[in-house]
Amino acid sequence: MSCFEWRDAPEGDFAVLGDPVSHSLSPKMHGAAYAELGLELRYLAIRVELSEFDQALDHLVALGYQGVNVTVPLKEVAFEWCESLEDGAWRYGAVNTIRLGDRAGMNTDVPGFLSVLRAHSVEPGSRVLVLGAGGSARALIRGLLDEGYAVRGWNRTRAKLDAVVEGLDIEVLDGIDVRDCEAVVNATSASLGGFDLPVEWSQASDGCLAFDLAYGKELSPFLRGASGRGLPVTDGLPMLVEQGALAFEWWLGRPAPRTAMLRSVGL
Repeated sequence: MSCFEWRDAPEGDFAVLGDPVSHSLSPKMHGAAYAELGLELRYLAIRVELSEFDQALDHLVALGYQGVNVTVPLKEVAFEWCESLEDGAWRYGAVNTIRLGDRAGMNTDVPGFLSVLRAHSVEPGSRVLVLGAGGSARALIRGLLDEGYAVRGWNRTRAKLDAVVEGLDIEVLDGIDVRDCEAVVNATSASLGGFDLPVEWSQASDGCLAFDLAYGKELSPFLRGASGRGLPVTDGLPMLVEQGALAFEWWLGRPAPRTAMLRSVGL
């Protein structure tokens, strides 16, 4: 999958921004949606460093881009860049979808994430452990609480998580404890670097869902550990498709061809 540096980006219509971002399947997925509907639009992957976010967006606006998705580590700075927020995105402190013309932002990650939990029968009221304290973790924790889930959290640096969840009804753990959880969500960047997390899957209840927001050709170390214990696992592909479909619909005002988008990423 080709990836451009923002200074070298060609003209286009939509893009996913991140660092790293070359692994992203979003261009393939949105390209399949455009082809299905006969739309002559272009969606690219563009690498943007955190410190250059504002410059990069100004440049993309000048090139005619209409909207962008943002991924790690840009979701919180994207939230600050937006001048208006839609569909309750102000509650999450992070956005992953921006309409550039009016600097509007929204978070399609949260509804996409919740749809995957429900598909795996992890319903409101269930206990969910979220690992991480970045923009994704912050948004998902708030979304889970809004829906009535019982939420636990862990981060390698506890002080960062404490700051993120201050005032929220969440149990912050000093160590990863998966006992009595219906789902454990890896919202850290560990899997992007091929690193594992200190999870004792032998302590997990039967049927506990292991959900890694990252995705790749093979199971991440996090998911391999859970799968070896015989637990249900899912990577971030189903969530990627649903959040992408919601972004498509927000930008273009028409139903997204979800079947074509799912097929494009092998689902």
